[in-house]
Amino acid sequence: MWPVRENSIGALRSAATQGQDWLDAVLGDTERRVRRLRSRIRAADAAIEAITEHYSTQSRNQVHALGRAVNILFSRMHANRVVDYVDLGDDSEFLRWFARAGTERFDPQKEFSQGQRQDLALAIFLARARGLGGTFFLDEPMSHFDDLNRVGLLDVLRVIAVQSHATMNLVITTANRAFARHMIEKFSRLGSVRLREEDVPMLRVLELAGNVRSGVGLNVVFPSFKASAVA
Repeated sequence: MWPVRENSIGALRSAATQGQDWLDAVLGDTERRVRRLRSRIRAADAAIEAITEHYSTQSRNQVHALGRAVNILFSRMHANRVVDYVDLGDDSEFLRWFARAGTERFDPQKEFSQGQRQDLALAIFLARARGLGGTFFLDEPMSHFDDLNRVGLLDVLRVIAVQSHATMNLVITTANRAFARHMIEKFSRLGSVRLREEDVPMLRVLELAGNVRSGVGLNVVFPSFKASAVA
């Protein structure tokens, strides 16, 4: 019986050794895979950090460029200077608007009047529209403006029309006839521009009259005074 036991023990030892060798091989392969994965994770983390930093830097630069344009437009909308300038914050606050007067900093959301907030919103809208290009709609943009600030905004709109007429259109709706007449006065001397081999007026003023029952009439107020009816 002893030879049988010795053979059995030897077989068990051999199997154990083979099993240990197999586990060592598996463990070694697993450790190598873990090292490769950790290396890839470190590379991915570094890439994410670099992309995030690049995105933040580019976004901050673009936003501050927008802020400079907004500040110019906002300042030109006011007949009387209300603040020294408006701009975006720094670092983590670069998406928040602030206004400065001397050494004081104001939060427009809390300390601007309704008219001033509308001015700032219009300045942001117009600055962004100029950068994007296309056709944009403004409904009653003068609703909270006094007479002097209305003149300031009309001057801004005229400058934008001259500088950006090739890439941008503004469609303004209003029920205020005085505002429409004032627009005509501001734009009447600009004449036409050449776009797509056609002379196009810098300003068109169309008047709609009527109702859904009797029909709606379209009157071309400026630059001509020809009237035409539409159903």
